[in-house]
Amino acid sequence: MPLAGDSTIRRDRSSRLAAFGMVGVMVVTTGFALWSSQYTANVSRQATAASRLSNDFAAAAKAVALEESLERKYRLEPGPGVRTQYDRAAKDLTDALAAVERHGGAAEIAAVKRVISLHRPYLNA
Repeated sequence: MPLAGDSTIRRDRSSRLAAFGMVGVMVVTTGFALWSSQYTANVSRQATAASRLSNDFAAAAKAVALEESLERKYRLEPGPGVRTQYDRAAKDLTDALAAVERHGGAAEIAAVKRVISLHRPYLNA
């Protein structure tokens, strides 16, 4: 026949185990919440940086297209107005490439250096 004290001891032991289990669950849940918020913040920063770089490349592409268009227009209708627009487009391209260089990694910096090396003789011509 079990003693009355045995059930009390079992109940106390079960209560302690349940309390430790609850503490464990709370620690794991808190750790997961902290990790997930840091992970989300990091991914958000990466997405923002990628978006900024994409916008920089889009600005460069737009400037190249405008520069080429104005070059053709200048050949057909030479004049100071077209030349001024062309110079502004060339500056926009240079500014966009500088932004790509600022916001990009090693591959983007190498690409910018290559484009600048090709662009410089183009401007001189």
